[in-house]
Amino acid sequence: MSAAESDTPSTPEGSGWPWLVGKLYGVLSRNPRSNRVVAEAAELQPGERVLDIGCGAGKALLLAAEVVGTENCFGIDPTKALVDTARKRLPGASIAVGLAEDLPFADDSFDVVWTIASPHHWDDRHRGLKEVARVLKPGGRFLLAEQLRRADGGHGLSESEAAATAKELERIGFERTQVLRPRIKWYTLLILRSWAPRS
Repeated sequence: MSAAESDTPSTPEGSGWPWLVGKLYGVLSRNPRSNRVVAEAAELQPGERVLDIGCGAGKALLLAAEVVGTENCFGIDPTKALVDTARKRLPGASIAVGLAEDLPFADDSFDVVWTIASPHHWDDRHRGLKEVARVLKPGGRFLLAEQLRRADGGHGLSESEAAATAKELERIGFERTQVLRPRIKWYTLLILRSWAPRS
């Protein structure tokens, strides 16, 4: 049984949210418009393998499945209640409890990796970004999406934090980092879109 199919959490004790908080978040959060904007920016192609880091209840993966097929959708989240919901939404997808900093996947596994409103929860963003680089295929696409904030810190990224993250991606080896700023209702979504080197 693969790590993605296991019911045993691969996260340290106490990671993720309590069950009730996870369930409420899965119902009330994950703006469908922001998910669609990220899925469109990923320019998915049929048959590509997609990983959603911090997949929550699986709403963005549902959009990916429409293009790539459920069997090519993978997700990871530290909250078991959200993983359980995502598994029910996407039978046939591989969704596991885990952390961005320790992805349970082989090198060069995915054509597209995205993370939506999740990196501000990561304990070690640099390590998480290095893990993304490891699991992306050469030439694969990475999209990091967060709400644009006016000031540093908090839930999202400021312009200065986005610039620093873009430089960090380049130091790790990503190429052609683009910064997209689509407007979503009352806020701006900031998307960093980068490509893994083609070797």
